[in-house]
Amino acid sequence: MQRYDTSIDLAASVLYYGLTTVVGLQTLGEEYCDIRQMDGGSMRPPSLLRRLALVSVALGIPYVVHEAIQTLSAGLPASEDNNTTVDEVNDGDDDEGERRRRRQQLQRQKLLRDRLRVARQGVLQWAVPINLVFFYFFGSFYNLAKRVTGVRYVHFISSFFFFFNY
Repeated sequence: MQRYDTSIDLAASVLYYGLTTVVGLQTLGEEYCDIRQMDGGSMRPPSLLRRLALVSVALGIPYVVHEAIQTLSAGLPASEDNNTTVDEVNDGDDDEGERRRRRQQLQRQKLLRDRLRVARQGVLQWAVPINLVFFYFFGSFYNLAKRVTGVRYVHFISSFFFFFNY
């Protein structure tokens, strides 16, 4: 079951955001805080295409990167020593050209995996917190997906409750 954790999380998130954001309704948090998503340029509710792009960017990109890292890691041998692992993978194949090609393929695969990990950690360590600081100061884009798609939050105050201070 642990093997499917990310897929189950993605399915649950797609279902939740599909029934709220894509349809044009508020999420529970947005409803609680009396905020609405608006198209940044026109200050109208975002179009269906923009809402679909928002959900796709927010959920799809992290899932694809995670799955790519898992796939690249699964293809790599357990040992970090490429010379011994390539020999183990070849199972006694004496063709030097084939061994060299396999070694280069493993090195490229490891390099790509490591670059994806660094990019993911860089986004998590720097871009996400910096974006959150801007959100707290200016209140516009809560996450990077909203910034990319241009969907802002606007705070609505109900006119009925505005006159009552309790």
